[in-house]
Parts: sequence; C-alpha cells; structure tokens
Amino acid sequence: MQWGLWFVAMTAIMGWLARSRRAPAGADPAVLRYPSSVLVLGAVATSFFGGAAILSLLSPTGGPAVAAVFLLFALPSAYLVVDYFTASFRITENGIQFRVPLQGRGMIEWSQIRLVGWSQLLKWFLIHTTDGRTIRLPVTLYGLPALASALLTRIDVERFTTVARTLLVETAAGNPPSPWR
Repeated sequence: MQWGLWFVAMTAIMGWLARSRRAPAGADPAVLRYPSSVLVLGAVATSFFGGAAILSLLSPTGGPAVAAVFLLFALPSAYLVVDYFTASFRITENGIQFRVPLQGRGMIEWSQIRLVGWSQLLKWFLIHTTDGRTIRLPVTLYGLPALASALLTRIDVERFTTVARTLLVETAAGNPPSPWR
C-alpha cells in the first residue's frame, strides 16, 4: 500500500513537472528557463528536509547525526531554488549564452561544441566544448524544442551521441524527454 501511494504521488508530481515545461505566453522562444514548478518543488523539499533536521535536533531520539542526514537531502533541494533564480540559456546566431550557478556567465559558439550527449540518470543534455567545459541542460527547462532545432541545424551529425541526436529530433518535434523515465 505504501509503495503504491508513493508511486501514485511521484507519477502525479513528475507529470505536473513535465506539463509545466510549456513556455509561458509571450515568452521568448530563444530563452530557456526553469518553470515555476521547479521553484515550488525545491522550496517544498528544502522546507521539509530543513524542518526535519531542526526537529531531529530537538528530539531526544534524533541528534546531530540524524540532522546532518536531513541536511544532506536539503542541500540539493536548496540548489534547485538557487538554480531557478540563476540559470538561464539564450540561443543566438553565434551560439548559446548561459548563466549557471557554479560556472557563472559565458558563451558557447556553435563551432566550440565538440560533443552533444545525454545523461539518462540525471535527464540532462550535455554540451561538451573544445575548451573542456560542459554545460548541462535539464529536461525540466522550457524552450528545449528551440534549442534542439538550433543544435540539429548548426552542429555536424558526428558531434552527437546516437541517443542525444534521437532525443533532440523528438524534442525539436515538440516531444522532449520525460523527467520521470
């Protein structure tokens, strides 16, 4: 019963997250951003795990070790909130402008893209550059179809992994990868 409830809840949450990837009305199609559902998910998870850490410190059966475990779960959730407010990507004629929390701002020219790959575990498109940088584009971003079209038209076929190219063709057609499967 408990696992069935968990599965139903996760399916509902991931379905909501997937549906929220549609760009808001009037959004610039060349800009990739996180939908507000990512902010909500990050804030709720951070609050939950942060609250659990505080309660475990106050509980006679908890303590610092238990609180630390809850804080380990709260940190990635807090990163989601920071990423929501920081991360953005813009498709230009020359390449992709980006702003991400740990790497700052930058520009990747189309000619600098060495390989476009896919991370099945984390659900990211990975753009590897000739100068050694890697930019990660999660499937939860809205604007992925415009990025997929730009990559497919501006990058040579041999610079894609087979899986990434297949997924980008589907994404350009309006069917981005599921964040769940």
